[in-house]
Amino acid sequence: MPGLTIRPLVFHGRDISLAIVAALAGVVAVFSGASPTGSGLFDTVVIGFGVAFVTWVAAKASWRTLTGAAVISALVAWNAWLIAIALIALVLGALVGTREKNSDVTLSAIAGVTAGMILNVLIRSEMRAFFGLSALVALAITSALLVSGIRALPRAERRMVLFTSGAAVGLMVVATVGFGASALSARGHLIDAVDNLRKGVDLVNDGDIDEATIMLREAAQDLSTIESRMNAPWNQPARIVPVIAQHRSTLMTLSGGATDLIDSIVDELEGLDLRKLKPQDGRINVQEIETVTASADRLLSALQNMQTVIADADSDWLLGPVAAQLDDVGNEVDGQLTAAVNAQETLRLAPAMLGADAPRRYFFLFTTPAEARGSGGFMGNWAEIVVDNGDIELTRTGRTRELNQSRPFGQTLSGPPDFINHFKRTGIVAGRLNWTTPTVWSFINPSPHFPYVGQVVAELYPKNGGQELDGVFSMDLFALGSFLEFTGPIQIEGSDRVHNADTIVEFLLYDQYRTTNDQEEADRKDFLKDVTQEVFERLLDGALPDPLDLVDTLSPFVAEGSLMGYATNPEEQALFERLNIAGALPEQGLQDSLTIAFNNYSANKLELFLDVDMTYDLKVAADGLARSQLTMNLANNAPTSGWPDGVIGNYIDKPVGTNRIMVMSYSKLKVVSATFNGEPVRSFRSVEAGYSTADWIVEIPAGETGTLVVEYLGLLIVDEDSKRVPLVLRTPRHVTPVEAEVLYTRPDGKQLTASFDKPGTFRFPLGSENLADE
Repeated sequence: MPGLTIRPLVFHGRDISLAIVAALAGVVAVFSGASPTGSGLFDTVVIGFGVAFVTWVAAKASWRTLTGAAVISALVAWNAWLIAIALIALVLGALVGTREKNSDVTLSAIAGVTAGMILNVLIRSEMRAFFGLSALVALAITSALLVSGIRALPRAERRMVLFTSGAAVGLMVVATVGFGASALSARGHLIDAVDNLRKGVDLVNDGDIDEATIMLREAAQDLSTIESRMNAPWNQPARIVPVIAQHRSTLMTLSGGATDLIDSIVDELEGLDLRKLKPQDGRINVQEIETVTASADRLLSALQNMQTVIADADSDWLLGPVAAQLDDVGNEVDGQLTAAVNAQETLRLAPAMLGADAPRRYFFLFTTPAEARGSGGFMGNWAEIVVDNGDIELTRTGRTRELNQSRPFGQTLSGPPDFINHFKRTGIVAGRLNWTTPTVWSFINPSPHFPYVGQVVAELYPKNGGQELDGVFSMDLFALGSFLEFTGPIQIEGSDRVHNADTIVEFLLYDQYRTTNDQEEADRKDFLKDVTQEVFERLLDGALPDPLDLVDTLSPFVAEGSLMGYATNPEEQALFERLNIAGALPEQGLQDSLTIAFNNYSANKLELFLDVDMTYDLKVAADGLARSQLTMNLANNAPTSGWPDGVIGNYIDKPVGTNRIMVMSYSKLKVVSATFNGEPVRSFRSVEAGYSTADWIVEIPAGETGTLVVEYLGLLIVDEDSKRVPLVLRTPRHVTPVEAEVLYTRPDGKQLTASFDKPGTFRFPLGSENLADE
């Protein structure tokens, strides 16, 4: 090349000793654990040769550069050993400065040792201000050492070093450009793959297996295309370029590993036909569950392997958009993996729950929110179902008063202790021995923590003429009405209308009470009992759907608290909790937690006319001190005439239409004060299921609105920069959904808002479709 003459290098003692020092520095650096390329082999090459090369050149750097680099390396070192090594390098660098030239063998070796120690400290430093800071500092110091060293090299060596460095930089530029072109061409396939994978997972959750397999196969095809493009010959040099190498490795790992696994998942989905479990003539084929379980096990294994592939593909060096795409894939797989684990556990326990080993007996509470209870509504009717080796039989049904009347005198309730202590004054039990009252079944479910309700029912039912129970379920009118989608329209004796899933709830909530004659009300048929019996008989006669349709229909009602279950077997109860059907109070964490529930306290149906809106204003200071205020408006729109006394009257000698209601708060923060319509109101304090509880009994006359304001105080540990509210909020199942708004003021003063207009548990990090910054 014109102008460039490379002369033979003559090696002297200085060169040999320095080469040994540089080689040792490179070997020590290899064991640092640093991974600039994400590949063990290439990491060894890049780190070993890179550190050795820089050490050899930096041995010629000025002593000022060496000592300055040593000082900075000591500052960024993260443990005592590294700091000590940096300080030794500082001393050695100063020693080099005692001579005008470092040309003799000993001083050259000392300078090389100094540079090698500095580089090994830098490559092991872990500055945590932000990711990559350590690498940037190391790059800056390395560049300074190189520049200073190159300037001091003899001309022949300087030309050789510049030529070598230029060739390395050129190779990296070519590799980067080649990879960039391939990545750009593969970008569309990656977007399509992620999108199809997400759609496929959603379709699996919806039970549309056929369409899901199409989407997943298209995702596999896109990933296969990405793999072939990343594996092209012109992309091989990218394997040794830091940062670029991680991106290529991510795409290769994801596309190569995921393609085969998606094919396996599709194969198992096609074999996992849950429709085989559709009941026939009131019977579920328990033996068929074993066949489905085998496919579910293989599907779970494939999903776990997919999760491993995604974890292996991840790297801290990925650019934001690539990392976001990978996170999207990971979140979809994680969600489906959770569903697969739940399905596997359900299939494992299902045979026993369906009476494969011995008959199982389950109790159903049928409730109406027209008269509020903590777990949703008053139990107007009940049923007992026995399942024997898949055969389902409705064995008993009745009204609540029948259980009250069948109670032998003097039965005691043993627990749960905090349930008894909380609700003793409501008529559950009386006396020091906790004897059940004559109306215990009318107030059997005052708690929003359904596992406690289930325990109480399971204990009392055998004492009231029933047999030992294996489980307890609660179903309100909304959930019950959804079954008419499977049974078809029904006509009830005493009603001149045919009812379907859209009309039955309105009929049971309002229409059956629309009479002005109290005698007619006294003679009124028990429509709820008739509806439940008709629906269950039709279901058991063949209208029961397959599991996918059943889950698809009932999932919204489970989420809203209209359908809950309790199992006396601890393993089965744990499954109910995994499936979020247990109706338990949310598990407490570091975040705030608030559950609101109601209990009717006037023995009427005035919750039909009660509209509730609430605002929860949470403020957290920098020291973690949390203050919050709950403002609840209860609008009683009850009429004072035109309805029977059982709907708008009361037994507390109050004007017609007066709603006396117990408002209950289960909270992490402590209640410090409460007012109703501006006046202090008594708070009944207790503890239940690990929560601090406070109850307020308030009265709202017909046509008026009462406002309850509650102040809370406590300590919270929060993420100061979070864009979600550190709160778990549970609102009650009510006739008219409670409208809730949450205001959260972060420690930095910024406010977030979230609002909800449906019942259910909204978990941390709290958000909704209309979460917004203010």
